[in-house]
Amino acid sequence: MRPKVPNAMYSGYWNKPDVTLATWSNLWHHTGDHGRLDADGYLTFVDRKKDVLRRRGENVSALALENVIRQHPAIADVAVSAVPAAFGDDDIKASVVLADGAVLAPAEFFAYLRDKVAYFALPRYVDIRPALPVNALSRVMKHVLVEEGATDAMWDLERLGLTLTRGQAR
Repeated sequence: MRPKVPNAMYSGYWNKPDVTLATWSNLWHHTGDHGRLDADGYLTFVDRKKDVLRRRGENVSALALENVIRQHPAIADVAVSAVPAAFGDDDIKASVVLADGAVLAPAEFFAYLRDKVAYFALPRYVDIRPALPVNALSRVMKHVLVEEGATDAMWDLERLGLTLTRGQAR
């Protein structure tokens, strides 16, 4: 974004001059958001740049994947984050909060997603948890989920043989 008048938006991040310097260049403010303009000039938010994952050479929108997972009737909330892969790009972790009284099995979760997401967007790890970590504004603190990484307590769909290949892509 670039205001017509310098400093018309704001003069910087509170007590974070290094972040301000990193996001401003030639009077342009780099928001860290991804969006697209349609033919009529409307801007549509797609995702936060830092939440876009790279898996198997493909970009995966965390927001788009969360929207698909959230539609499952057993799932109350979800946050998708990156987990370092043994080789190359990221693996994907879905941190899931189940709806009250709901039960979900790995095979059911896989069957639900297999026709709804591309093979490279299928999460490898699924972390069933009572709640997602949120800040005072109720925004999910994805950095906490990233720092937690993958653990043996999570479902590893790959280890369970629940995978998709390029040929099985939707």
